[in-house]
Amino acid sequence: MSNRIGMGAGFFALAALSAGLWGCGPKHLQINPEDVVDLSVRPASGQKLFCPGDPFQIEVVTKMKDGSSCSSVNGDRGCLGQEDVVIDPDIVRLEATSGQQLRGKFIWQPDPNPLTTAASGLTLKGWIETKSESGKVSKSMVGESLLTPVYDCMKETIFTVPNRAPDGEHGARGPNLQVAVTSISTPYYPNAALIRIDDGAQRVYLMSSSYDQPIRIMSRGQLGGMGLSGPPGARGQDGSNDTSGTPCAKGQDGQDGADGGPGQQGGD
Repeated sequence: MSNRIGMGAGFFALAALSAGLWGCGPKHLQINPEDVVDLSVRPASGQKLFCPGDPFQIEVVTKMKDGSSCSSVNGDRGCLGQEDVVIDPDIVRLEATSGQQLRGKFIWQPDPNPLTTAASGLTLKGWIETKSESGKVSKSMVGESLLTPVYDCMKETIFTVPNRAPDGEHGARGPNLQVAVTSISTPYYPNAALIRIDDGAQRVYLMSSSYDQPIRIMSRGQLGGMGLSGPPGARGQDGSNDTSGTPCAKGQDGQDGADGGPGQQGGD
């Protein structure tokens, strides 16, 4: 079994953004779906792009009857005349043609297999929906956005053995990879490259938007184990009794114990 590590940077920035959003961020505001006159849904970055497997945050923006705009992530739009408020996440509904939601209601992870979206891209849908105490459901119009696939997050991929080796042992060799490359034409990239990697346990597909743009694939060995503890030091020599004959005189100090031995080498 091996682990695959994609080197996209979007996930780490996203984790920080999400933590800020659900911590001490803007207040949540309930809005009436019937007061929504227009609605858009898109990545919070503002770019209608995605990379397979790379999580991104979604923003829903509503235009209200009073002319104000409300956002699911940006509290600075002056929604319904109020500052530092966002649409209550409990009334926002999201769908997409590929992938699944992750932590938080506005974080989406597309399917990591680029073949799933190579021809069709990824379509986002979003709307506002509330339910009254009597059970009546109110729903706004549905916003829709088509995202174009990009493959920057696939430029470098590492396959490795999970977990560190036991203490004092060498790490295992990295997975034996079999790589095949072929050209492929999609509606977005007529000269794309499709890369298939088999590591003996799974088959993974990567893509490059152009056949002449390289992708780096690495097999990394398992981390070696920590070094073992060295042997304990020898006991120091006991102190001797006083020989001067003076009552209550102090005997001589014992000697320090010897140094402990060096720890054993850790694994490679």
